[in-house]
Amino acid sequence: MGRTYRSRNKKKRQQIFVHSEETNEYIINLKRWMIQRGWENISDLVLANFSTTERGLYSKRKIAENDRIISIPLKLMITFGTIASTSYMLELFNPEDGKLTIHELISIFIVLEHHKNDYSYWKHYFKSLPRRVQIPWICSDDELKLFPSYLQPYVQYRRFKLENSWQNVLNLTNNNWRCSCCKQDGFTLITKEIFEWAYVIVNTRGVYINPNFYQVPNNWPILSDEPNIALCPFLDMFNHSDLANTVASVVNDNYELISLTNYDKYEQIFISYGCHDNLKLFCEYGFFIPGNKLDNVQLNIKNLFNLKLIKLDRRQYNYAKEKAFTEDLFVDFSGPSFNFKGLLFISFNTDYHVWNEVIFNENYSVDDRKKMYEICVLLLEKNLKELTLEMESFENRKSFVSADIFESVSAFTKCRLDFV
Repeated sequence: MGRTYRSRNKKKRQQIFVHSEETNEYIINLKRWMIQRGWENISDLVLANFSTTERGLYSKRKIAENDRIISIPLKLMITFGTIASTSYMLELFNPEDGKLTIHELISIFIVLEHHKNDYSYWKHYFKSLPRRVQIPWICSDDELKLFPSYLQPYVQYRRFKLENSWQNVLNLTNNNWRCSCCKQDGFTLITKEIFEWAYVIVNTRGVYINPNFYQVPNNWPILSDEPNIALCPFLDMFNHSDLANTVASVVNDNYELISLTNYDKYEQIFISYGCHDNLKLFCEYGFFIPGNKLDNVQLNIKNLFNLKLIKLDRRQYNYAKEKAFTEDLFVDFSGPSFNFKGLLFISFNTDYHVWNEVIFNENYSVDDRKKMYEICVLLLEKNLKELTLEMESFENRKSFVSADIFESVSAFTKCRLDFV
């Protein structure tokens, strides 16, 4: 596992673009629209297709540590401020019936503005967005049942959130509202299909913005959470890497990104979506990174008991529970997690007087570390066998799932196998 990671780690930065996307009509119009409204391409960014990530951005010059790589005027972004200043968004919903999240509100805004087509201020941005995003939770119930078991809970959770959001929108939509451009009602315009598309766009392309930047008006009782999501044209073309390190901030009404990573000319520039392992990346965004340094194998304390790999008396269990050593149990490239090591040490030693000192100083004996290693090997071998069987089973059901879903789930499971 370690050698594979190091080998791939060296190759990750060697991102060579295949061809430029700068001649794409939609990209030309998007950049022209942005420039006309005050955007400056401060780091000579170019959109291109890369061999490993497809669309991405590079610069025609070197990017040094602490360089600003992009600065987007807030007026070009879809934020809570955009929603709050759009009169029909308040008229569309019945606040007495409940509230909507910022994710749901931006999704509905996209649906209605997209419906306006060429009459929308955001038309050039919308035309630059993908018509379809391949993501595992946009699948049928029958397809989900065929997914490898390790994936099903995560995909089911995302499907539940999507369905819950859809029902929430339906319940709050005002029966009397009519579109100003075509006089159609909200239930006609906001179909489940177009809502799903907009919801996925926000989920996969939204950026974090400090919620304290916006003062929620008193006449906006419908917002249920913090206004911390925004859509940012062109900036959303950056791809994520586990090696990237970026800082986002709002400066003089511009949303800016500073890179804490150096890049050569023509090398793909990455940003960080957060500290995500591949399971999170695949289930949330629909992609994964071979050799992801944040990848891990999650463990469950119930399984450890069932496999008889640990045994705790009441005192041991209560202590582990109190110190939260029953949570965040995993094995990654560096070995067992801090909590997993603590739990294992408690199971090895009944002398509770030494638990605090040894665990929190990680002052484990050679013998303790050897036993921890042996247990990790057993767990990884078991995980590997289960994944292999899951992979074979899923491949035998190829004809029962769509080609796109089969390809993405198979590729991800093979990546998991390689990692383990």
